[in-house]
Amino acid sequence: MHPDTSAALRLLVLALEAHPEDLAILQIYGDMGEHLADLISDYIDEDETSDDD
Repeated sequence: MHPDTSAALRLLVLALEAHPEDLAILQIYGDMGEHLADLISDYIDEDETSDDD
């Protein structure tokens, strides 16, 4: 995953942690918290341990 995308996802997580009420607005797209957790476990953690872009 491109570092810009990874950074944007991290910022989204931080914003939602600071403003959890916004999760209700995003709920129409599914369980955003669960989707982000899956994405982070699949890509973000991998990117931290990999030198591939």
